[in-house]
Amino acid sequence: EILIGLVGSEMCIETGLTLRELNYAKNEIYARRGYIFTSQELRDYFGSKSWYNGTLTPDQFSTSIFNEYENGNIQLLQRYEYSLSPNGYQPY
Repeated sequence: EILIGLVGSEMCIETGLTLRELNYAKNEIYARRGYIFTSQELRDYFGSKSWYNGTLTPDQFSTSIFNEYENGNIQLLQRYEYSLSPNGYQPY
């Protein structure tokens, strides 16, 4: 659904992604690690995915769970998101 793929160790971002899509792509990395979102919008979005199984509250979650590629992809997506809007995407 999100138009992103890995090329070697670099993430390739398809042109034309919206601010929202970038935010969802970034948060998909968290979702795949079981993060339970505080935002209703993100809870609804990821809750509709068959693969999502939120098991960790924000207090229980640690970003140390991410590997180097996940960390790099999160940073890349966040940089791109914030380059489009200084405040990034603000889910409801």
